[in-house]
Amino acid sequence: MLFSQTVGKLMQGRGVIQRLSVIQTRASSRRSDAFDQAPGFLNDDDVVIETPRPESTLDSMKAANFTGPEVEEGSKERSLNSVTLIGRVGADPIMRGNAATPVLTFSLATNISWKTDDGKWTHRTDWHNISVFRNILREQAYKYVSKGRRIHIQGRIAYGEIIDKAGMRRHTTSIIADDIIYLDAGRRE
Repeated sequence: MLFSQTVGKLMQGRGVIQRLSVIQTRASSRRSDAFDQAPGFLNDDDVVIETPRPESTLDSMKAANFTGPEVEEGSKERSLNSVTLIGRVGADPIMRGNAATPVLTFSLATNISWKTDDGKWTHRTDWHNISVFRNILREQAYKYVSKGRRIHIQGRIAYGEIIDKAGMRRHTTSIIADDIIYLDAGRRE
């Protein structure tokens, strides 16, 4: 697919680009195949001329679901909460929660090393609390995640509060796993 076709199809769906015309320029010695003869497809020799729609920029933005400073119900602003970790599992996973909302939890260690001003290497290990809620991923992690296993976690960060047995309120930080990739051989059941 030509760049102009790709841009035209993407932007046309958002109401920003209007295709004015297609000029066909074919050489008589050009080979023909099934794709060239299919209706609705442009060939590499076709020239596509595209121009912005005559409507105002604000109208184009509204048609493409872009919003300005005024927000009616709830936030329509897009945001990103993404965490990627590669490390080793600290302990075998534990199934927690209840039958209605089970959750699998385990810890993951990540390491960082740096050289200090005096030339010595310093190492630090950070521990992350991982929670797995998705059914299939939870079952898979329960089978294949084990202490010492090297894994890649893709997920999002979540903050919360719990009240411990002594009645003290504690703040928690955990990573909600959306995907787990196993980077080494582990136990198989």
